[in-house]
Amino acid sequence: MKALLAVAAVAAALVLAACGGGSSDEDYSAALNDACNDLQTKQAGASVAAKEQGTSASDLSAQYNEEFRQQVEDLEPPSDLEDGDAELREALDSAPEGGVDPTDVESYFGNLGDIYTDLGADDCAAQQEIIIKTYGKLKGGLFETGQSG
Repeated sequence: MKALLAVAAVAAALVLAACGGGSSDEDYSAALNDACNDLQTKQAGASVAAKEQGTSASDLSAQYNEEFRQQVEDLEPPSDLEDGDAELREALDSAPEGGVDPTDVESYFGNLGDIYTDLGADDCAAQQEIIIKTYGKLKGGLFETGQSG
């Protein structure tokens, strides 16, 4: 009887693995949040790191973005998150190489935030909101005039 249960458990695991990715929703979301948090930490220190490495902050930022994209590529979503994962990859791939046009910042990063929320990656979604709010302050002249817009 125990042997039959063991065989059934192995068969069930193989069926589940064949139906989708290799992680749970929580594991996938945690890995995605870790990747976003790592990217945010690196981007925050890009100017200092670039100076230390003798390169430009924009080149280093592009490198960090590529590393993040590779981390996303390496994730294996569970079957119920495969569509959202594909949507995320498509959105990341659609980002212009030179950056998002200022007129598209709110819609692009808002869309990314929605995708991250659907994937359970709340840290990533919150970071998109910060980008949108920061852009709003820049657009409102906070850094030019010292006044909030």
